[in-house]
Amino acid sequence: MTSRRMRVLSAAALSAAALALATPAVANAGGTHDPAYSHPPTSAAPAPETTQQCNEATKAGHGGETRTGHTLGRTGPTSFEFTYNTYSVPDQVEVFYEGRSLYSTNGYVGTRGDKTVTVAVPAGRADYVTVVVNGNTTESTDWDYTVHCPA
Repeated sequence: MTSRRMRVLSAAALSAAALALATPAVANAGGTHDPAYSHPPTSAAPAPETTQQCNEATKAGHGGETRTGHTLGRTGPTSFEFTYNTYSVPDQVEVFYEGRSLYSTNGYVGTRGDKTVTVAVPAGRADYVTVVVNGNTTESTDWDYTVHCPA
């Protein structure tokens, strides 16, 4: 291949690359904004099965997953008290906000009484948390918890 032909092909390739890079800038030159891209993405978490107000006790006693949303009445940042009891049969409990885990029992635990923790909620847009309980599936289980309203 001659050096002249190489220069022509190289110039054509550079022109095509420059056009490809410039096209999005031209398309958005009018200042249009898509609200879907105005903030960083959050993790997608499955929607809660049910939703209830804070300070309402949640009681269950079955194995498998239970997913419940709890309205806090405000967005993050805030904090709330979370009281739970998994009794003697181990269950797993986790609290999520906007798809991010805020508190976890880190496995299956039997508390044999109420356990209360303070859960810190970071800045965000949602006004609710989701509590996921994975009830023990090998034994008859019982558990309950309360998401207390922020002070």
